Amino acid sequence: MTERIGQPVTASILRDFAATSKHTARFPASLIAAFCEATGDDRLRLELAGPRLRKEIEFAKRELGAVERQREAQRLRDELLAEQPKRAKP
Repeated sequence: MTERIGQPVTASILRDFAATSKHTARFPASLIAAFCEATGDDRLRLELAGPRLRKEIEFAKRELGAVERQREAQRLRDELLAEQPKRAKP
């Protein structure tokens, strides 16, 4: 995160943001992208996106999944067709 934002971010700083005893500590929005990248988890970013944008993202994920399944099905069809014995013409 330090490299990404150009400022030192230590474990201590992150613990302070997460501490339940420190009600005044806030996680800075400027750290969200770097935090999500460092952890490999976009849940924080998605939570802040709002319900409409989250629905659009979910829709896009499902559409991409459908396209991937169609491509896989087409690949299998092509393999099966290529393996069929050639029929002699009468």
